[in-house]
Amino acid sequence: MLTVSHVLAGAAIGAAVPDGPLDNGFAFGLGVASHYLLDTVPHWENWFGKEIHGLPSGTPLTKMPPISIASGAFDLVAALTLFLFVFIYRQEPLPVWESAVFWGAVGAFLPDLLDNVPFISQLVRRLKFMDWERRFHDWIHIPDEAKRRVPYLTGLITQLIVVSLSLYLLLG
Repeated sequence: MLTVSHVLAGAAIGAAVPDGPLDNGFAFGLGVASHYLLDTVPHWENWFGKEIHGLPSGTPLTKMPPISIASGAFDLVAALTLFLFVFIYRQEPLPVWESAVFWGAVGAFLPDLLDNVPFISQLVRRLKFMDWERRFHDWIHIPDEAKRRVPYLTGLITQLIVVSLSLYLLLG
């Protein structure tokens, strides 16, 4: 899924976590779990990977076509913009890291940050103890062949549903 879908779903989950001494940690964990769950849903995605631009996983940022970089940057900016709008609209507490909404969003984004953002994934891939996360992320994700059979519009609609439902839950 796109970053914006994961971030808003994680934020909505964080908003639903009851206040308590462990609310931020709980929101973070549920955000991470939501990422893997959403990746099982047929969708359209992968700005940096092989599905859209024919690039092998782990391709350095310097070898990517400008459209790949621009589309990834647009997704990140859209996610950040919508998240900030939601955060301000909901009058979440400051500093931002005291909010379960923030930690839910961060948890939901973390697996793609570790696996798909080129300069970060290259560092993470050097850490052997993180191999399990990459294997699990690949395993849980909708298979590439199935993804190729998902019509573009269907994949876009699933994301629009996730974003719309998340915004509805966050904004009332």
